[in-house]
Amino acid sequence: RDPHVVVSYEAMEIADRNWNAEWERSFQPVEVGKDVRIRAEFHESRPGFAHELIITPRMAFGTGHHATTRMMVQAMLPLDWRGKRVCDLGSGTGVLAILAERMGATDILAIDNDPGAVENAIHNCGLNGCHAVRVEKGDAATLEGLRFDAILANIERNVLLEAMPRMSAALNPGGALFLSGFVPSDRHMLAQRAKEC
Repeated sequence: RDPHVVVSYEAMEIADRNWNAEWERSFQPVEVGKDVRIRAEFHESRPGFAHELIITPRMAFGTGHHATTRMMVQAMLPLDWRGKRVCDLGSGTGVLAILAERMGATDILAIDNDPGAVENAIHNCGLNGCHAVRVEKGDAATLEGLRFDAILANIERNVLLEAMPRMSAALNPGGALFLSGFVPSDRHMLAQRAKEC
């Protein structure tokens, strides 16, 4: 024990609330231009978007509210995904995998190491009527022996750095690797790691 450290706490009982209703009140749809609208089931559909995705986030990452998810969506929009084989590594809610299918990808593997995220992604794929997305529990090691036209990885920097050799080996010639989840000052580290692969 350090005599200079004082620890104190306070406990209080709070009134019972409908926390789901509280969350629903604060959760707003996300719009990426006029191309993509990401909403929850309880939001009304709104015409005029090329792709409207229904995402129930629960405890998984990827509602579109975070800048890294929106940037991944923006990076995906100008490309032709028709007939592509895609991996969404660290898929969270499955939002990027679902968008890849909506944009024409025909074989999509969504991977996450969190069982709750896997369950959530499966649920969201069902909400969106997906048929081309397969969701699995795993990590970058799951890519062993597989090949993709594109890999989407919106994960934090250290995981990206560690996974880079496996992602590189899993890309078909001319394939695209989409990375997000890091700060701009980390770009040089990721670029260097990519050159080493």
